[in-house]
Amino acid sequence: MLKPLRLAAFFLLFLAATLPTPAGDGRIPLWQPSVIMAPGHYVVTRDIMAATGPIFDIQVEGVTVDLNGHTLTVSGAAQPVLKIASLLGVDPQPFRFSNGRIVGGLHGLHVPAGIEPCIRLSDLSFEGQAGAAVRLEGLKSLEAKGIIVVDAKVGFEITPVPDDSMPTARITGAQIRANGGIHCSNAVCSIRESTLRIVPPADGSDNTPAILFQGARGEAVGIIVVDVMPVGMSPMIDLRDSKGIIVVDVKGGGIGAGGAGAIGPCVVVDPMCRD
Repeated sequence: MLKPLRLAAFFLLFLAATLPTPAGDGRIPLWQPSVIMAPGHYVVTRDIMAATGPIFDIQVEGVTVDLNGHTLTVSGAAQPVLKIASLLGVDPQPFRFSNGRIVGGLHGLHVPAGIEPCIRLSDLSFEGQAGAAVRLEGLKSLEAKGIIVVDAKVGFEITPVPDDSMPTARITGAQIRANGGIHCSNAVCSIRESTLRIVPPADGSDNTPAILFQGARGEAVGIIVVDVMPVGMSPMIDLRDSKGIIVVDVKGGGIGAGGAGAIGPCVVVDPMCRD
């Protein structure tokens, strides 16, 4: 009789030692790769490294992850570091990620097609992604503030499936050093007060635009573009099949449509295609 009781007690102690439990302030500690299946405010308590991702696979809305100044690193290039995998609600609560470094992986943050999350990013550094630092194939809304991207293929890649909903993205105060900057398709995107440095890909292929609006609406305001590729490789702002684009106070790059050539930095309201 005592043996089953001892086994049960041991099992409970094992669960207590291995499962995240809320700290005194209600935040739930994360110290190892995890599948997150319950809403809550999570805090990373140490740097986490893994050979493959995702380090955090998030499968429920209403999740806040504070990296708490720590670094998440995936050494392989086949999977993302962070993944939002599914939603349960029709009107999702925001996902929030803040305050830390995300290194390596295919993407820093990936949302696959078929779900439409609300995402809030702040004070994050993305480094060395083989693909996009942030790749959103599904989206309802994005707010990103104070994001730094270093040596990724693209900073932001926002590519939801075209439909009538037109998700929204607001990116403010970004500093991006990558082969391509911010690419927005089939969405309403506002990009403000950001610096984009476009650098040559290591494989010798062409760069991509600093800002790409494709089938999109939106604005680019107060942007500084630094392009170290030869002139003519790609327009710095590419307004491809887009309408209602406002470009104001953009320094250092040309504006083109579908790669048709630069027309110079200037104040432009929907220069290439009108209703």
